[in-house]
Amino acid sequence: MKTGKFRLLRKNHIALAVLTTASLVASGFFYSRRVTLLQSAVDRAIHSKELSSFLGDILLFLVFLLLTIIFDFLASFMSAVNNVGMFKNLVRSQIRLMLDADMLELKKQNTGEIITRMFDDGWYIISLYSSTIPDLVATSFKVGLLVFVFYQLSPRILLIALLLSPLYSFPLSSPRRRIMEHQEKERSSFEKCVKFINETLSGAAVIKAFESKRFFYKEFGKLTNLWLNTSNTLFNVVAKTESLYPFLNGLLPILVVALSSFLIAKKEITIGSAISFFYFISGFYSSISNVYSSVLDIMRSRTYKERISEVMELSAEKGGGKELGDFKQMSLQNVSFGYPDGGEILTDLNIKIDAGDRVAIVASSGEGKSTLVSLFNRFLTPTKGQILINDIPIEQYSLSSLRKKIILVRSNDILFDTTIKNNITLFEDFPEDELERILRMCECDFVEKLENGIHTVVGERGTKLSDGQRQRIVLARALIRKPQVLILDEATSGVDSETEEKIFEKILKEINTVIIISHRLSTIRKAKKIIVLNNGRVEAEGTHEELMEKSPLYREIVRSQLEV
Repeated sequence: MKTGKFRLLRKNHIALAVLTTASLVASGFFYSRRVTLLQSAVDRAIHSKELSSFLGDILLFLVFLLLTIIFDFLASFMSAVNNVGMFKNLVRSQIRLMLDADMLELKKQNTGEIITRMFDDGWYIISLYSSTIPDLVATSFKVGLLVFVFYQLSPRILLIALLLSPLYSFPLSSPRRRIMEHQEKERSSFEKCVKFINETLSGAAVIKAFESKRFFYKEFGKLTNLWLNTSNTLFNVVAKTESLYPFLNGLLPILVVALSSFLIAKKEITIGSAISFFYFISGFYSSISNVYSSVLDIMRSRTYKERISEVMELSAEKGGGKELGDFKQMSLQNVSFGYPDGGEILTDLNIKIDAGDRVAIVASSGEGKSTLVSLFNRFLTPTKGQILINDIPIEQYSLSSLRKKIILVRSNDILFDTTIKNNITLFEDFPEDELERILRMCECDFVEKLENGIHTVVGERGTKLSDGQRQRIVLARALIRKPQVLILDEATSGVDSETEEKIFEKILKEINTVIIISHRLSTIRKAKKIIVLNNGRVEAEGTHEELMEKSPLYREIVRSQLEV
């Protein structure tokens, strides 16, 4: 099965599902064989009084009972193993798909929604393939075997049993559409609860700062009440549907046993046949009940499959086949960019950046500075025009080689809930002395003062560190990879001016080409070339001194926005 862009069922999963089905089929076979053995044992005991044959039948009956239990256990074990394996495959595939996804599409996704569909909905789909379908196939086979065996015992009783069995389809005849509708509503309301929890935890500081806890409690209460109501409604519909099966399982065997008693009185069947019917007819109807329950589960799974498919249909980033060697020049030719749901942010940009340049990008807030630098490593793609690197369109380079040579560091880049070392290396192998050198380069002397040093766990999103400390660790993450082009988008905004000055002095000696976005004039003045944006266009270019002389907009930005 292909869901979105990955295969849920791999060969080993299919093999386990087949083995599960085979075990259940074997269990059904030995179950049905016990019917004739019980009938034979009872009739021999009553009529021929052959003790040895009776004991032989009983012994074989017990062996088949044991084999039924063994094969049922094997089926349950393999189904559980398959569940875990398929779930691992599902989660890994979804994470891989999201990491490969186009950044614009990924931004549209909600974390709570993805988590709900990955873990909750995914488990239902996995159970469908690992247990529900094998059980449906094997139970149908078992019903067929029992029909054959019962026919040998008494065609008349079998006919009555079969005439009564369609009653099991009655509970599913009317509520099918209602189940699907309520299933969709229940999933949607549950998803909203998970979304809200995720956003509440992420925004806890904002909620506390504005003393809005009471309102969030109230809003969450509304969402949970909605979910409970839809969940209860779904449960009631399903429970009413399934509640008829125990009633039928109790009623129908009594009718069949009553008929068999009548036939014994008329000497049309033996006592052994009647006892076998009495002993196994409940299993026969339970098997039919299981078939209809499996059909009900398959009906409900459609909602889950559609919800997972929506997440798995993210478009992947497309890279080229060329490897980027030494960076020599980047050229933007009539480049424009706009988001699908908004207007154009950047318009007809023509910019050239050569190796060795120190470039600063300056503009008023919201003018597209961060958007522009996101084009340089293909986090975003121009809607018009083209970007050339070394006179080759940027799309022709592999994303891996491009992003190793051109690294973007932003002020809000996160730290993961692991050690400082892992946050810098991202689990790659780097020499310890190089790691120590980079920490010194980024003025991370505070690391030595921590209880576990570089092995200190920083907490979710780096919450155990200050903003300045977090930003220095993020910067170290980039510098240890020795990029040829380093883009700093307010990367040291939380660092004090004196420390920032020391860091930049070392960066400019180490990195060949640096592109800076900063709110500090002292940092901007380090650039050999400053590009001024206005309404998404290049307003002016030049050094600080040149722009102070010829650009009113730059003078205004320096006066009102940049920190001296």
